[in-house]
Order: sequence, then C-alpha cells, then structure tokens
Amino acid sequence: MNARSKKMTYEDHLRDYPIDEDPMPIMDVVHKPPHYNNAGIECIDAMEAMVEGADVEPHAAYCWQNAFKYLWRWPYKSKPIEDLKKARWYLDRLIEELEE
Repeated sequence: MNARSKKMTYEDHLRDYPIDEDPMPIMDVVHKPPHYNNAGIECIDAMEAMVEGADVEPHAAYCWQNAFKYLWRWPYKSKPIEDLKKARWYLDRLIEELEE
C-alpha cells in the first residue's frame, strides 16, 4: 500500500501527536486552524478535490491552490487585505504562466 492510498485525517494526527487533554481544550492551530475549517469542510480537502481530473501543470496547480487558500481564509484573519493581496499575487503568477 503506498503512502497516498489512505488519506490521513485529523484524528490520525491526534493519535500520532496527542494534545494534552484539558477540560478547556486549546485551539489546535497546527492540525485544525480555524481559518481553514469553516462551513463543514477543510480547505485542504476542497483543494484536493478541485484539482482532481484537471489537466493542469504542477506549478499552475500550486498557484491555483494557493490563490484559493488565501481566498478561503481572508474573512477569518486579522489582516484580511493581506490575504487578498496574496491571492492576487498567486493569480497574477498563474495568469503570466498560462499566457507564456
């Protein structure tokens, strides 16, 4: 079985890297950051699904996914304009690559 045959879940991470149990749980910003976990789906899962079956070069997919990531999280960040500018930077990079 290769490494990609089973998708690692958040629960798998908890088994490998347990967080101290506390009656007042600490926000887990490494394994489950709140700005990537809204509306019942994690950003990384949406990003994986969005490229399935797409005929996109690896670097173009990287730019596409990063732009998506920043667009996903901007409303939940303390500096939302910064994330929107990052999304625009990746979109501009993707457009330049596709125009070449």
